[in-house]
Amino acid sequence: MTVLSILGRTVVVAAVAGVVGCTAAKTEPGVDSGTNSNAALVTWHDGKPAYAIACGAPGGCLERANAMCRDTFGNYTTLQSVNMPTAGSAREPLGPPSVVIRCG
Repeated sequence: MTVLSILGRTVVVAAVAGVVGCTAAKTEPGVDSGTNSNAALVTWHDGKPAYAIACGAPGGCLERANAMCRDTFGNYTTLQSVNMPTAGSAREPLGPPSVVIRCG
């Protein structure tokens, strides 16, 4: 009975870990289906590297930016923001959102 209980708990923990691992935002450039986003390393106007993130929804841009800047504890500076909702515009159709960020 105890062996079955331990085995059952192990299976549940493994399943939860698998689901969490699959839904975490991608931390490197490229397409991420979990956040419906695509990130690319670009050179910004000042000659320094930055990440350009295009996404299907504003929340996907935010989640991907936090993941891309994981090494700086999610801290980043927004260099450009296009079609991201602000107070009063969240319900307006704006088109596909995108951001350019720099970690740190």
